[in-house]
Amino acid sequence: MADINTNPKTQSETQATLSTLASQTSNGALTFTDSKTGNYSANPGELVVCDLSTASFTVTLPIANEGDEVGIYLSVASGSRTVTILNDGLSTPTIVGKGGSEGTTILLYVVGDYVRLKYLGNNDWLIIQDGRTLHRCELTGSTSSGQSVSDNSVETANLSVTVTDNASLANLTTDTITIRRTGTYTVSIGWATATGGVVVRLLAILNSSDDGNDRIVAVFPGSFNGVAYAIASFVMTLAKDETLQLELFQDSSDSSSRSAGTIGSQRPRISVTEVR
Repeated sequence: MADINTNPKTQSETQATLSTLASQTSNGALTFTDSKTGNYSANPGELVVCDLSTASFTVTLPIANEGDEVGIYLSVASGSRTVTILNDGLSTPTIVGKGGSEGTTILLYVVGDYVRLKYLGNNDWLIIQDGRTLHRCELTGSTSSGQSVSDNSVETANLSVTVTDNASLANLTTDTITIRRTGTYTVSIGWATATGGVVVRLLAILNSSDDGNDRIVAVFPGSFNGVAYAIASFVMTLAKDETLQLELFQDSSDSSSRSAGTIGSQRPRISVTEVR
């Protein structure tokens, strides 16, 4: 499955998108620039086109008059590279989003990411059009073989399949998802045993690097013959660079192992979806 973050739009698609975005302004049409591949200081009235094929870089917001607008559009993305949009005005510069201040910088990651900002005065820029792609990532265990989970022990889930990842969040080497933008996310985790026997406790555990603590968030409470499930979905605030990992626990009241099964959609999985 192709990762849309690495597939640039065609020239005609980009041109059509830019023409539409440039015309959607309350203060005259914006003029889109040629493609920028390095640090650039924007001018009022520009729609800055960004290409990350060479390296990450910064677009600095201009000295402006109240009501001036600027747009920034990501036409070509590349892996974990980013466009940083910087407000480095004097005193206490701020970029203001839907939820209030986003500090002095915001980042573009995914092909088609777009923001339009209006200068409010007093070094404040307001995001009046937010086209940043919501980040999504889902990892699962193997579709063909189960993972053995020993009795009464916590084991890291082997996540070998990337179902979706539109912002380079996945690391299959460490079986983790790394958050790239602080915000609110829907998180889903779970697993199931595909072997028989009595399962007393079955836990899916979310491990977060942010606080170093395990969070037991999905529990199968009680014995069950055959297949048992531990699945949960919830909403939580996650910080940039925080990593998430799925851990598995089962207590079958004997010394046997249980397989983290391949049945249906209940093989070990963890997914995050940004909410805005």
